[in-house]
Amino acid sequence: SFLQVNVTQVHVDECVDADCRGGGGCTSHLSVTDKPAVVDSGSMALLSAAAQHVNTSTRAAPSIPETPATTE
Repeated sequence: SFLQVNVTQVHVDECVDADCRGGGGCTSHLSVTDKPAVVDSGSMALLSAAAQHVNTSTRAAPSIPETPATTE
């Protein structure tokens, strides 16, 4: 990189706490922008990147038991 800085990211599975019972499962999506934000106070400068994390829990629709037809 231009700044000669290494950035390390630790993988965190956000779906661990999601209630995915009933089928469908869980998806986790991390979106990181490549446009940095700079805060400069003169003697110190900070650089950050925006990140958005979205968890989606997909549940199957509840099954409705069929009612048998009655004849009179």
